[in-house]
Amino acid sequence: DQRRLQEPVASPDLPGMGRTIAPAALRSADDVLDTLLAFAKEVTGGTTHLLIGHSAGAYYAQAMAAQRQAQVAGLALVCPLLPGVRNIPEHRVVAGSGEIGDEVFRSYFVIQTPEMLERYERYVAPAAPLVDQAALERIGERWALTPGHSPIYAGPTIIVAGRLDSTVGYAAAIDLF
Repeated sequence: DQRRLQEPVASPDLPGMGRTIAPAALRSADDVLDTLLAFAKEVTGGTTHLLIGHSAGAYYAQAMAAQRQAQVAGLALVCPLLPGVRNIPEHRVVAGSGEIGDEVFRSYFVIQTPEMLERYERYVAPAAPLVDQAALERIGERWALTPGHSPIYAGPTIIVAGRLDSTVGYAAAIDLF
């Protein structure tokens, strides 16, 4: 029997990103983490679930998993933003001409093909004007989570890091192993 299970997927924006409002009460990474933990509890009803996070979302997902180990069946961290970012390579294009798209596209993506540009224009570019810069600056003043509040997550984890990632690098992600 090769039935396909259909699991619900919630993909919220981080507060201040996209359509998720960041009220003035959110002033630090700890505040954002508390909001995400409450959201996860509301959405999952406390049942077992998987956590996936990208960049800053991976930073929060790691902390969420550590605080709710009994409810997190697995964790995926994609290009995680972590304290101790170091050895970030210089940006270089590895596929494509480096001459398509806008400046944000050209300065971020290492694969610059028409197909990648189409995905960027469909999924990334429309979200940029929705970012609440004031909220990000306010939260960014205390962007690091308070250390020592939770143990390390001991469950199944996959970490995806880009050797050519010129935003967060990969060296800090290696430390997670």
